[in-house]
Amino acid sequence: MMNRELREWLGLTLADLVGYIALAAAGAMFMVKDAMADVVLAVAGVVLSITSCPLGMKPDPEVSEFTNCVKLVSYPICVLLVVGAIVAHYIWFSG
Repeated sequence: MMNRELREWLGLTLADLVGYIALAAAGAMFMVKDAMADVVLAVAGVVLSITSCPLGMKPDPEVSEFTNCVKLVSYPICVLLVVGAIVAHYIWFSG
């Protein structure tokens, strides 16, 4: 079995998977042309990215303090990336 810290750094945890799906939903907004699909993907991206925060930000005693600090910073950044992609899509790419 893989080391817990290595899985965290490789992004192979459940919280990372949820974050990847959220980023994929935000990215898919740039490829679809239907306004309703845009809204559904935007909501899904925000909900999934916010859901990944409590899953991934919990301190894990099996990993180092540095890794726990990185986890506290990286998941909110994922939320900001998703929201930023949605805002960019509606401001610059909708028309």
